[in-house]
Amino acid sequence: MDRRKYKAADVGYYGYLFWRGEYNSFRADGKYSQISMILPKKNAVVSFVSECRRGDELLKTVYELVCAKL
Repeated sequence: MDRRKYKAADVGYYGYLFWRGEYNSFRADGKYSQISMILPKKNAVVSFVSECRRGDELLKTVYELVCAKL
């Protein structure tokens, strides 16, 4: 397979070390929920360092409380 012809969007919600998310966002995740999230349509970047073992809940909260208000 020639990988050069594929783009990150061709493989679903993950590509080139970034995850795609709600609000047309993309983010880089570190261990225990260290997250940098880019929201191009809202002209915003959300970044935080934490130690959270329930990362899915934390991410859902960020989408609900921060991203929805931008």
